[in-house]
Amino acid sequence: MKNHFALFLILLLSSCVHDVDIEIGEFQQKMVINSIFNSSEAWSIKLTNSRNILDQDSQILPIEDASVIIIESDTRKIFELIHQSDGIYTSNALPEIGKKYELEVAHPDYGVATAITSVPSSLELEAIDTATVEHEGERSLRINFNILDNEEEENFYVWDLVTSQEDEIDILPTKEAYLSSLDGDVEIINDRSNIQHSKLFISDREFNGGRHTTSFITFEDVKSFQNTDPQNGKKLKLRVLSVSKDLFEYLKSVEESYRSQNINTSSVYPVDYEFNISNGIGIFGAYKQILVDI
Repeated sequence: MKNHFALFLILLLSSCVHDVDIEIGEFQQKMVINSIFNSSEAWSIKLTNSRNILDQDSQILPIEDASVIIIESDTRKIFELIHQSDGIYTSNALPEIGKKYELEVAHPDYGVATAITSVPSSLELEAIDTATVEHEGERSLRINFNILDNEEEENFYVWDLVTSQEDEIDILPTKEAYLSSLDGDVEIINDRSNIQHSKLFISDREFNGGRHTTSFITFEDVKSFQNTDPQNGKKLKLRVLSVSKDLFEYLKSVEESYRSQNINTSSVYPVDYEFNISNGIGIFGAYKQILVDI
């Protein structure tokens, strides 16, 4: 009986195996353009080529012979960026708050890639309050703060907790602290409101021009935050960003990808990144930031 069952199982499994022809279009290499810039810093843009992951010999290399300009939309003033090294192009000019800028990157092999972004004009906070609380049976750190919103433009806000020195802080997802909002007005990532995130996101659609109070908690080890050594330049900080709309959508997609790979579930799914480069890949977006010691 056992032999008959084993033979049946082998036949069943072998009957489910067959070849599938998958058509993969010809890979078209593109420029990868990345510039996430602070409104208080000079222009800097990183250029590389995209890589074919199905080709072991394909490499990501810096693009060092492109023409890169940024145009201020209202005055049509042109800023030329000069290649420094490793595909990094810079200008001594500073972006102006509240202005819209157009990026044009031209290369003989890749054509012309473009993008448009706006620099946020203001970011104001007040009444930051912290407390150690019990939440759902766990000791956590609760933080409340007010956003003073500018009614003259559509605004997008992102915040997180960081402990790095100011000049080392990366705007992309951090593993330093996971956050859960206590409000019902933040954006839900991954369609799962009960999952903690490295960043929280909100637009001013519901409170345009007003004072908005938000509250969130972190379940990280509160003692480790309290014992952060200020002698080494590391202190717990609340970082609040006012970002351009395109950067807001990009950071949400990065957060979604980051969390889908780290949540405790087998249903990890691919995420489409929200790029804003036309005829290329990448992001051209601006932000303002406030760092507050906790």
